[in-house]
Amino acid sequence: MKVSLKLKILFATSILVVICTAFNLGYSYKLFIEDKTSYIFESGLKKAENISDQINFKLNDAKTRTHLYSGLMTNEAVDLEKLINEQEEIIAMGMIGDKEISKKYYNQAKLNQLVNNLSITSQLLETEVMGKAVPENLKYKEADYIINLKNKSKLLIHFTQRSGMTFFTVSDLSSMFETFSKDKTYSNKVIYLADKKERMQSVDWLKNINFETSKKGVFEDQINGLDLLVAYSYANKDILILSSIDRVKAFGITNFLILKTSIFALFLIGGSIIIGIYFSSSITLPIKKLTDIAQKVAIGDFSKKAEIKTSDEISILGNTFNFMSDEIQSLLKNKEDLIAELENYSKNLEVMVEQRTLELKEANDFMGLMVNSLDQGLVVFDEELNCNPMFTNACEPMFGISPKDRSIPELLDITEESELNVLTQWAKVLFSEMIPFESAVTLGPKNKIVGTHYSDDNYKFIGLNYYPMRDSDEKIINIVMIATDKTKEVQATETAKEKEAYVSMILKILNNKNQFESFISEVEEIFHQFSKTYSLEENTVDFELAMMLFHTLNGGFGIYSITKLQAQARGYETEISTIKETSPDPQEYIPFLQAHVESLKADFHQFKVDLDKLIGTKFSQNEAISEIPRKKILELKNLIKSAHNPELLHYYSENFVKVPIINYFKAYDDFCITTAVKINKEFHGLTFGNPELKVEVEPYLEFFNVLVHLFRNCLDHGLEDPNTREELGKSRDGHIEVNFDMLEEHGQQLFALTVKDDGAGIDPEKIRARYLKIYPDAQIDNFTDEEIIYKIFDPFFSTRDEVSALSGRGVGMSAIQEVVDRLHGKVVLKSVVGQGSSFEFIIPIES
Repeated sequence: MKVSLKLKILFATSILVVICTAFNLGYSYKLFIEDKTSYIFESGLKKAENISDQINFKLNDAKTRTHLYSGLMTNEAVDLEKLINEQEEIIAMGMIGDKEISKKYYNQAKLNQLVNNLSITSQLLETEVMGKAVPENLKYKEADYIINLKNKSKLLIHFTQRSGMTFFTVSDLSSMFETFSKDKTYSNKVIYLADKKERMQSVDWLKNINFETSKKGVFEDQINGLDLLVAYSYANKDILILSSIDRVKAFGITNFLILKTSIFALFLIGGSIIIGIYFSSSITLPIKKLTDIAQKVAIGDFSKKAEIKTSDEISILGNTFNFMSDEIQSLLKNKEDLIAELENYSKNLEVMVEQRTLELKEANDFMGLMVNSLDQGLVVFDEELNCNPMFTNACEPMFGISPKDRSIPELLDITEESELNVLTQWAKVLFSEMIPFESAVTLGPKNKIVGTHYSDDNYKFIGLNYYPMRDSDEKIINIVMIATDKTKEVQATETAKEKEAYVSMILKILNNKNQFESFISEVEEIFHQFSKTYSLEENTVDFELAMMLFHTLNGGFGIYSITKLQAQARGYETEISTIKETSPDPQEYIPFLQAHVESLKADFHQFKVDLDKLIGTKFSQNEAISEIPRKKILELKNLIKSAHNPELLHYYSENFVKVPIINYFKAYDDFCITTAVKINKEFHGLTFGNPELKVEVEPYLEFFNVLVHLFRNCLDHGLEDPNTREELGKSRDGHIEVNFDMLEEHGQQLFALTVKDDGAGIDPEKIRARYLKIYPDAQIDNFTDEEIIYKIFDPFFSTRDEVSALSGRGVGMSAIQEVVDRLHGKVVLKSVVGQGSSFEFIIPIES
């Protein structure tokens, strides 16, 4: 269908008017909306900040009141009952001491209101206070907690720690929060982030907010089916205030103005059409003349010329048309040349395309070669943990399988259902970016390890790193996992650690040669005692004795860092601890026990042989080499010549028998420092009193060696961790004192050794509770606090629920008591909770 030029001009004019009007309306609407949005956000932010200031004022007011009342609670002259009943918002205040509320005062009017409206009694209120007052929640001197009650009521609990005591006040925030909810323009919401339940209920609001990057701000989102404009402000890191308004409500008047403006635009367009009709008629007649001439030119008739007599642009158009027809005649003459040139260009274009295609293929092959030449494995996976076809050649030797058509769990050899669930949840967190990507990747697999020990031939350690692939909207669509073979690095590190431990062991032995000689004798005696742990004739096995002997070997090997034998002894001890609970047949288990003992004996003998070769001793031949000055030897020789001389015995005893007691306790100093590091406690060494005291050590060698259990308990049970000690007003590092002395009682000479620490002490109530848990029928009601703490020396009694490498089996302290009893000695135990414990061992000296 042909359309006249007149209609086209009219149509074009109308379209132009419509476009201009629409653009103007749209641009004005955009500016107005942006200005209105900014105003709404600004007002909402001011509202949120105002509420934030009110809440902070309440928190500071609670802190000030708690500080004031904490001082008044110690003043008997102040009537706190009257004072609190004069307050409008304070419900209760009090003081917490020794794990219970020692003082408490209530505003009876407010409390009765809580009871009537919410069924909140003083007992429930005290339970909430004590629930928030546990030590792990009070890491700082001040703490605030907001509690949600029924009917959207809220309570504020503020804690203050002063002079070792905890003071608290409970305030009613209901009236303040009710004021916030009555705002006719904005909907105000206060979220207490420390409340996990409230935080989970507000997840749609919190996903747009990051406290670490902004303490206040605005955002738009669809929440609960409504398009909302939201402003937020943090009162502090735990309290978030939100002020929101529905977009429909906010822009109601704006939409009405847009409707009125649109109606006006329609009238404007109608007027423009009428004017367009008039002007189009004055243009179409000259153009019609041009059209007729153009039709003749189209059939090859160039004899006619366009004669336009108007004085406007159409006249210029006519002249230009005439010039154009002349040019067309000239161009037609060159038609053949142009066609030839086009054919030639077409042939050259095909060659150029082929050449460019070849260059791109070569570049692609080069990039593939470069990527596959890397030592690292690159695997791309999606949210379902499925691997994409994109991966490097290094992946297959690293993971043992090709990533093609496989998943990440298959590459990492993860088959346990629980581990698969964790991996799936981790992938969802990564792709949803519920938390920052950099934080989320730390929750996933960090490496893949093949083999059990770094020295195994098949051992492989593959380190894993992750990087996101994002689309144009910055949304994660895939993740690149980069695998790096760190086997050699790990093997070098572990080998260095092993060598360092071996050097440390040799140095300990060289620095404590005398004590080590006695330790070797003690080990040989322990191996001999293993024959008492079973009887082939009676078909019995003494599991308790076997456990105690392996436990003692474990401790002894640990003193000198003989890690291989220590691990072997600890493994046998753990095996017996597990097996004895199943009541095995002794006839079947005795061969296993004998094999364990013989294996440990053989390894210990080989250790002595290797040590003899290294430091020139004769430990493997059970010969001790004593270093005695030549002068003393000569003096002894002269004294022996003068027989029946009383000085002979004294001289021999003092110079050849008695040695400084410190020689047998130096190793414990290093042992305690090393153990403290392993259990994250600060300790800088033992303090010795009268270390040069000379004693005849032979009768006490077993006693000296078994004390390893006491030092372990002092470190593990006694000394607190550095942060706890600091909170209690103690130095961060713990202290253990060891004193040696000679006493005389009723004409009997006594050797006294005291070990004292400044740790937590022994709590009699914990001992009672633990003892009754283990022995429900035990009669201990008549035991005093001083008597009940001696139960720590009972066989298999421990206050620990779990067994660790240091303590928890209840074997060590009973072993000490057994040795002291054999020496006809006694133990004097004193302990003060919070101040420490003292163990005094008094042993008679043989004539």
